[in-house]
Amino acid sequence: MTRRAAEIICGHPIVALCFWVAATASVCVLAPSRDRIAMSEPTALLPADEPSQVALAVERQAFPEISARSRTVIILERRAGLTPADLAYVGRLTGRLATRRARQDGWRILSPIAQPFLRSRLISSDGQAAMIVVNMNTHWVTTAGKLDVERIEAIAREERLPDGLSHWSAGWRSYRRAIVV
Repeated sequence: MTRRAAEIICGHPIVALCFWVAATASVCVLAPSRDRIAMSEPTALLPADEPSQVALAVERQAFPEISARSRTVIILERRAGLTPADLAYVGRLTGRLATRRARQDGWRILSPIAQPFLRSRLISSDGQAAMIVVNMNTHWVTTAGKLDVERIEAIAREERLPDGLSHWSAGWRSYRRAIVV
């Protein structure tokens, strides 16, 4: 079988090349878009009766504001200590992340500005760093999860950082992107 295929390819290289070009073009044209694939992915990778899925369901019911399949954390740091301008930036970024579309996508934002009662947990004890947590419905191993993180990072990049303020994002999805993508 292999010998016969080799004879055909070697005997008609232009035909073989045209076949592969046509096959590649067909795949490019007929393949579904990344957004379509993301919308068709399952939200859970395990059956609903698995202990982790049962725990997630209980978490969602008992703690709807903080439950998540995955999270992205945005860390903002100034070694000399956060300034009022930095905290204003945290507020603006929180507002941009908490848009209507984000709520429709299931993002739940925790921020020292949006939830002042969490301020002591979301601003470091030395006052040098603030954290914004974006809880997401998407699972970190899915294309939809990757698209969520890309949107979060794009929103963060759109807002100009105050001079001297550093910015990072972290979380399961960010780690996977750094390792896999």
